[in-house]
Amino acid sequence: MATLASVAGLDMVHIPFKNAADVIPAMMRDDLQASFQVQTFAMPFVRSGKMRVLAVTADRGMAAFPDAPTMQEAAMSDLLVQETWAGVSIAVKTPVPLVRRLHSELVKAPAGQDLSRRQAEPDRNG
Repeated sequence: MATLASVAGLDMVHIPFKNAADVIPAMMRDDLQASFQVQTFAMPFVRSGKMRVLAVTADRGMAAFPDAPTMQEAAMSDLLVQETWAGVSIAVKTPVPLVRRLHSELVKAPAGQDLSRRQAEPDRNG
């Protein structure tokens, strides 16, 4: 948020959170007016109309949010272009057979266009 404030000339207070899981509830309570969110966290709130996407941080538009400009388009700065990544982690003491099974299933997980298509689909859980 500090980079956005600087690039866009905004006067805003940065409020650090201990973890991402606390941010959306704070927004729903009106304790927080804006944040950067991962698509999967934000999607149910966007679809229900409780949250609005102003822009995406990817270097190109996202199928899930076709009306949202990129941050580069909205703020005219490439400083706000970010790519996120996610990893899978498990406890050190996880039994080896379970580690092997998880690995086996993860390498079969959908990738590329199929994953992008699935992310853009409506949430099946509500």
